[in-house]
Amino acid sequence: MTEDEFDSFMHEFRRVASAFERYPQSLEAMRGRGQVYFQVLRKFPFRDVCLKADAWIERESKMPKPAEWANCVARRPSTTADWPHMDEAEAKEWLRAERQKWDD
Repeated sequence: MTEDEFDSFMHEFRRVASAFERYPQSLEAMRGRGQVYFQVLRKFPFRDVCLKADAWIERESKMPKPAEWANCVARRPSTTADWPHMDEAEAKEWLRAERQKWDD
């Protein structure tokens, strides 16, 4: 996320917090907590953070701690499109190593 997305993140953070917290907090307290969460989650795309917030609300019964939310986002399943591709020489070396059970 970027600094420009902070206000959008705060909207999402307030939504998640309101789903779990029994006692409303002041705007100042909420903003302070939101800044902590933002600092932890800023390394992830905003869209992924929101998607994982929805998933958390559906299956959990308490507000996630910053690390819990980050771990939830970080465990996003990868696809083969995310993996680097081997060229022909690397593929041959990989197959050779597998045939030898990685014992050179």
